[in-house]
Amino acid sequence: MPRVASIAALARAFVNRTVPSLIAATRRSDATDVSWRWRGVARWQCYAGVLALGVLCACGRETPPDREIARESDPGTVAESAEQPAAESSLAIKRGIMTLTEDRATFTLCGSQSEWWVLDQSPAMSTQTLLEEAQVAPLELYVEVYGERAFEVDEPRARGYEGVFVLEEVLYAGVPGEVRGCDAPEPTYVVTARGNEPFWSVEVHEERMIWRQPEAPTEIAFGSPQTLHAEGAVRYSAKTAEHQLELMVHAQPCRDGMSGEFFAYTAQARLNEKEFSGCARVGR
Repeated sequence: MPRVASIAALARAFVNRTVPSLIAATRRSDATDVSWRWRGVARWQCYAGVLALGVLCACGRETPPDREIARESDPGTVAESAEQPAAESSLAIKRGIMTLTEDRATFTLCGSQSEWWVLDQSPAMSTQTLLEEAQVAPLELYVEVYGERAFEVDEPRARGYEGVFVLEEVLYAGVPGEVRGCDAPEPTYVVTARGNEPFWSVEVHEERMIWRQPEAPTEIAFGSPQTLHAEGAVRYSAKTAEHQLELMVHAQPCRDGMSGEFFAYTAQARLNEKEFSGCARVGR
């Protein structure tokens, strides 16, 4: 199947060379609300995904005889194939452990043993910023990020790794052991925000908002929130017969002054007439 192999090679080269540049171009767009990335990147991911799917279908019809014989006779003679993700999209939040040194960053997805060399295309070079602020190397962090894996990229520095992870944005980062990381269940909230002194937190779901605080009432449940996208921010609001809650989430980096956790978003909340400030975290 020489013709099919040639077509597959050309298609793979197209996908791996084009997707990172399209991601970078999309990120430079002027949209700054929480969901802007989903619309732009999804369009290009669909184009690349359709092409990749066609190549996989063409290449998957026939297995090279020598590879098939090796699998049947001695599974150990064939190197383990790379973890090919099923319909992976850069607009899905990836969770895992990121290791930072002075000359490189690597990423391992939760539940996986494969290590990926990180190509940092995030705003303001997030990996370098995190390393400089910590003032320690190597630095290991639990992270939640936007990005995607590229299996075939012409990057000499990625040799010896599973492939390249194209990092678009760090949404959250914390030190393993000090924060719940890969052992925590995937969140169901859209956004959560919290602050200190006084302590407060709020979870935003599609069908409800929940406010929590130490003093009574310790928890206030609201119905489905109204959402308003403003320039550089998203506003969520809801009310009951006795309480009114408003949460503003701004696209500005934030640090928890007590835990040191990094957040990509700053939060401002108002419960009735009382105002609060803190950091926000995207769930899905």
